[in-house]
Amino acid sequence: IGLTGVPMGIGALAVFGSSFMNYVFFSKMKFGDKKDTISVAIEPLTQSDIISANPIPVYVTNFIGGAMSGIIVALLGVKVSTPGLATPIAGFAVSVAENGMTGLMAAGGCMVVSILGGFIGYAIFKNTKIKTAAEIRGTKTVEEVAA
Repeated sequence: IGLTGVPMGIGALAVFGSSFMNYVFFSKMKFGDKKDTISVAIEPLTQSDIISANPIPVYVTNFIGGAMSGIIVALLGVKVSTPGLATPIAGFAVSVAENGMTGLMAAGGCMVVSILGGFIGYAIFKNTKIKTAAEIRGTKTVEEVAA
């Protein structure tokens, strides 16, 4: 959509923060094994099946962390001049490259509030029935399904 400036800064650093949030949230909720949890932190699209099967917990948690990250980025005025950088690694790199210490402080703040967002999401959804990677991908044993 061609966002630049502060809106792209928010997109870039909110997605950077979401890596940490998704790691915490997936780990606490036990959506999958360790490789699923690490994969969602590196690139969320790798776990689109789990995310699609559990949309409310995942999207509400990401909204919480993203909103808090957006506030930090807007308050610090981090601007990104290149559209399309809402990716965890490139968004961080360009935000820091274009904004220096302000970008680094914003990234650190986004990391902290996103981790907090992961714990908040877990607190909200810990008693919610979820679909695990094993259920979605059909890797459960007959005994596990019967239990």
